[in-house]
Amino acid sequence: MDFPRHCFVTGGSRGLGASLVRILAGRGHRTAYCARWPQDDRSDIPAFAGDLADPAFRARLITGVIDRLSTLDTLVLNAAVLDDPLLAPVSRLTSKSLTELLAVNLVAPLDLVRQFLPVLRRQENPLVLAISSDAARIPYPGWTAYAASKAGLEIAMEILAQEEPSIRVHVVDPGDMDTALHRQALPHDTNRLRRPDEAAAALLPLIEDPVRFSGQTRLYLAVNSVGRLALVSSKEGAS
Repeated sequence: MDFPRHCFVTGGSRGLGASLVRILAGRGHRTAYCARWPQDDRSDIPAFAGDLADPAFRARLITGVIDRLSTLDTLVLNAAVLDDPLLAPVSRLTSKSLTELLAVNLVAPLDLVRQFLPVLRRQENPLVLAISSDAARIPYPGWTAYAASKAGLEIAMEILAQEEPSIRVHVVDPGDMDTALHRQALPHDTNRLRRPDEAAAALLPLIEDPVRFSGQTRLYLAVNSVGRLALVSSKEGAS
């Protein structure tokens, strides 16, 4: 295991992001996160408050994260929003809501990768971990904008893996979880949902075990019902 890692998590104030931040920091990894409304700013977990849709905020993150962590070898692209009006069909999408959703869910992660690349390339076993959704591959009515952003993120990560062979690039669909985002989208869902802490714990091998999860190409992974990583599909060279 590479130890400690230097990890930055977007959308780290709640849900899966918050769980991952707590677990990583608790295991001794130097960890920072960003969110619109950070929960706290402990000295050992730097928090950056701002809107990822804002290019100026993203630019400040680059220098701020490196300043607080000293370097970066693990970038977790977790932040995501839903459209407004919520889960609108194509006929009800607005230019404003579509632009804002794509700015957070697709433009921001790609821009952060672009700006962090010079640092990541200098590290041993650098990792970009993108959180996706089955909405990227299954056509749920009303999920057009969100699904398009996640499908775009997935193909962008596949291309990144080909362009940057020294960087491990993994995409994870964590499945339905008991989060504010899920409750916002499906308030009447009565299914037993996985806790974010369970999904976050299942992601640790991706971050901590670069030998087992090696390869220079992208992996599709999902977290199954017992909290372990299950390979859904992969490209050549992945293990």
